Order: sequence, then C-alpha cells, then structure tokens
Amino acid sequence: MVGRMIVPLLCLVAFIVVPTAFAADPGQRFTFSAGMGVSYINPTDIIDLVNASSTTNERHPDFTSTVVFFGAVHIPLTTDWALKIGYGYQLGSFTVNGFFGNTEYTMVAHLPSVLLEYALALEPAYTVYAGLGGGYHFGTLTITSPLESMYSGRGPAMVLDLEANTAFGDNLFGYIGVDVQWEFIGELTDAHGNSPGPAGTSMNYFGPGVKFGLSYHL
Repeated sequence: MVGRMIVPLLCLVAFIVVPTAFAADPGQRFTFSAGMGVSYINPTDIIDLVNASSTTNERHPDFTSTVVFFGAVHIPLTTDWALKIGYGYQLGSFTVNGFFGNTEYTMVAHLPSVLLEYALALEPAYTVYAGLGGGYHFGTLTITSPLESMYSGRGPAMVLDLEANTAFGDNLFGYIGVDVQWEFIGELTDAHGNSPGPAGTSMNYFGPGVKFGLSYHL
C-alpha cells in the first residue's frame, strides 16, 4: 500500500515544483532516475533473532547484503542546488535450520526520502551531486516456519548520498550512486502488539550501498 502511494505523491510534487524550478534557473534539467543496487547493512536485532532460532552451529554475520530497487525525481532549485525525492524497496532474507525445519526470515523496508543535493560538477557529458536528507520509513519482517507471521514497524531515517550521471545521448544518462543509510524503524510488532522474539526486536540498522540505473534528463 505504501509503495502505491509514493508514485502519485512524486507526480504531484513534480507538478507543483517543476515550473518554479525551471523559472528560477532554466539551465538546470529535471530528471527521472530508476534502477537497482545492493546495500550492506547490520540489522542487529533481526540477526540475533535468526541466530537464536538456529539448531545448528550456523551463525549469520553482523552485516548482510540486501537488494534495493529505487526510483527518484531530481528537481533543480538553483544552479547548484536541487531537491531529490526518491523511493526505495529494500529486500533481505535469512534461512536457518530451526526446531520445525527450515525457518525463513524475510525483511522488507519501504524507503521514501527527500534529499537536498549540491552540484559538485555540472558538465554536458556528466553531472555529480552530493546530498543529505531522510524520511519516515516502514519495515516488515515475515517469519515462515512453516506457518507465516508478519511483524511491522516504522520510524525516521537519515541518508547521505553521492550520485553521478554520464551521458549516453542528449537525454539518456547512466546513473551510479553510493549512499549510507541510518534506519531507526523501531520495534517490530504484529497486529496484536506481540514481538517476534522474547525481547523487543527492532529494524534499526546502518550500512553503505551502491546503485546502478538509468536517468532521463528533460
């Protein structure tokens, strides 16, 4: 449901802000970007929960890789400054041999964010921006063993971002980005307020990531 709400919201903000942005500085270009990437994060409480449910000596490390699918709208404000409104869908999973056979843990995070970006380089063939911002993010943890139970949480986040765009043509660019995210999604509970573990389990985590995709410059 959250994902379905993000796209109309981005379109509405773009419709309101873009004319003003172009009027303030027509030399800047309005941009759509999309792609996927990998983030290396440390959801400590979730990994502790996973390791506690294992009946073998297998232990997951403190950091784990997750896949991120993203989309963003880049709105120029002045020659050097821009607003970046984005959405990410982050997915990670763990499987352990538990008391009732294999137990699968699937974590999903919805990451709508707003960043203020500063131009480090603005050339016809490439652009480079650094940004800082955050958002209010939503996460779920689904446990299948063999019955399925779902726990959810929400909370603020901060994102540090660096992106570069390299021209493939007049409008189409290749996109590469690196970021660091600090997530404070908080305690996970089910519909009845129960935690997935004997103690409170949060989806707080930190980690760097890299993203690849395409951007279209208007």
